[in-house]
Amino acid sequence: MEYEGEKNNIVVPVKSPEETEANLKEKMIRKRSEEEMKNGLPKHMDYEGNALPENTEAKTDSCSINYTKTIW
Repeated sequence: MEYEGEKNNIVVPVKSPEETEANLKEKMIRKRSEEEMKNGLPKHMDYEGNALPENTEAKTDSCSINYTKTIW
């Protein structure tokens, strides 16, 4: 293994960028799955991981129609 900074008595192992990136991705996936196991399913996501609308009951469409007036 190569080392950087041997002249300054600082030993830092040199890793290939692909190895470091792969390790970071793996750690992020592992951490995310551990958090999901602890917390359960987030309230803003369905069981497939899709985002849910925040509050559909409180929101009204800009094109809302009062159907009671259109029938008569």
